[in-house]
Amino acid sequence: MAVLVLDAANHLCKESGWTLTQIELQKLLYLAHMVHLGNFCKPLVRGDFEAWEFGPVHPMLYKAVRVYGSRTITRIGSNRHPLQPGTEKTTLDAVYSELGLVSASKLIRITHWTGGAWAKNYTGARGVVIPEEDILEEFGKRKEVGVANMGNKPDEGALDPLRDLRWEDIDREVAEDEDSEYEVPSWAEIQLRKEKGLRQTGKRN
Repeated sequence: MAVLVLDAANHLCKESGWTLTQIELQKLLYLAHMVHLGNFCKPLVRGDFEAWEFGPVHPMLYKAVRVYGSRTITRIGSNRHPLQPGTEKTTLDAVYSELGLVSASKLIRITHWTGGAWAKNYTGARGVVIPEEDILEEFGKRKEVGVANMGNKPDEGALDPLRDLRWEDIDREVAEDEDSEYEVPSWAEIQLRKEKGLRQTGKRN
């Protein structure tokens, strides 16, 4: 059964030591949702992701963390429930282990994959749902071209360690948008944060 999106997000934030921004959280959660949907034929979280400017966004999660802007998230609501052992928790842990230290700019490039579910549904307007069949199609395409090697069997009840998981790095720069609620930093700021992050948080490109 799919879990509450805020519970899943809370789990990822705890795994990170509360170092994630809302862009990073949204993208990691979406990619975990894709992996779970592809491997187990059922969604990871309840509700739909929408095709927004900087990639897939879960509106309920956005409303809960929008106050943080580009800052790291320190809390997600109240009365959050710890995830129980199962495919949802294992998927979140595996995807965070592989992609949790990837920069926000690269996570955006990953989710903007040409021909992927976001690109197929992005119109520039909010409220456009990314259908699960499109997410499944992208999962299949990534496996076919060797972009993601996630060869576990649904009946195993858990993901493989994902040692061979590889995500295509799309050649796309992050756009600057001063009016964005996400407060996406300029390319120069990203480079500066990158240098500091390598020394302080260990985040990589």
